[in-house]
Amino acid sequence: MSAASLSERMNGALTAEAKHLKESVGRIVLIDFIFGMFMFVLGTTFFGLPLGTIVSVLLVAHASTRKSHYDDSRLNLFIVIAVLALAYASISSVTFGISTVDETVRRAFRISVVILLALFIGDKRIDARSLIFGIATGMMFNAAAYYAGIAPDAYTGFLTGWLGDKNVSGLWYAFIGLLFFTYLDDKKKKLLAFILFSVLLWETGSRTSLAGYMFALLWLTFGKRIGLFAKFVLAIFIVWAVDYLTENYAQAGVFANRDGSDLLRARIDAATLEKVAQTPWHGQGLGQAYIFLPGGDDRRWLFHNSFYTLFVEGGWIWMFAVLLITLLAIFFWKQQYQKGKERIIVAEAAIVLLAICSWRLGEVILTIPWAITVGLGLSYLLKPKDAIGYYQQQEEQQKYKSV
Repeated sequence: MSAASLSERMNGALTAEAKHLKESVGRIVLIDFIFGMFMFVLGTTFFGLPLGTIVSVLLVAHASTRKSHYDDSRLNLFIVIAVLALAYASISSVTFGISTVDETVRRAFRISVVILLALFIGDKRIDARSLIFGIATGMMFNAAAYYAGIAPDAYTGFLTGWLGDKNVSGLWYAFIGLLFFTYLDDKKKKLLAFILFSVLLWETGSRTSLAGYMFALLWLTFGKRIGLFAKFVLAIFIVWAVDYLTENYAQAGVFANRDGSDLLRARIDAATLEKVAQTPWHGQGLGQAYIFLPGGDDRRWLFHNSFYTLFVEGGWIWMFAVLLITLLAIFFWKQQYQKGKERIIVAEAAIVLLAICSWRLGEVILTIPWAITVGLGLSYLLKPKDAIGYYQQQEEQQKYKSV
């Protein structure tokens, strides 16, 4: 396939997604936009709590005051699985695990906020478009402040700002860039947003985020044209490709000077695997996904693999439950009540990005990007409560016609 043909196909896919996603022309819910603007301050703490978490708590609290106008039994099933799984992980942490009550409560609270964020986006109490536009605005301000010397420079030479860590920064610029330019319908604005966030992503120096971003674009381009089995095959190819690129080209070209960081990552991975091997089937408890490096200081290092995090914190049951609700919301539950609309491929592309970053970066699952992605998937399952009778009537008429 020629470059021109690929570009045309990608543009067509993005344009279709923009029309599919944009629920109201020019409408922005100001309060959701403002909350989104301040979500990028993840690396800054206030009274010991990350400001990003505080903003999320306030957003969830505000959304809880809004009335729900949608309904679907699958959303209720999502809630049941999530609540039971978190309850199990919390109880297991203090009974069979080694977590203290304080560790368990703090971790369970943060997870609860993330799950509620996903539910309220899915239930449309939080306007996803306004939230994403707000986050994109905040991310652009973060970059401008960084280059102006105002924002923190935690990793000299790499765009971080108030995000704190270059890999966290890479994840967020890749994730929000993917959603932001997809929501835009004007071709010029879409192109400008794509170029801007691609450049900012490159400036973070996060190799895993770059790889995830490229494969997410690949999925966004071809995802609508293939079925579930073909998507499974494509997923296997992506896993192989990421592993191949990691093993053979991790220090190629401009990344040739990463010996030090790769050595540190290897030490963390080795210590992580050792802790995973020592973990029983029920896990070690919420908040236990960290290690101390042999011969090092007393600094805690978080896992660089979200799947290992799920297993160590809650065992097989917790990991299976979280991955199950993710796959149900994004891939398996079909949008039966969205007449004439196809499945939201951008949510699938975003979960591809998050899955790749979960494999190599660390805490990605059960974070704000995960909540936004799962919320988008859930939002296209719902039907208006006041239209239930209408849909039932349509179904009865269809049955009558078929007879």
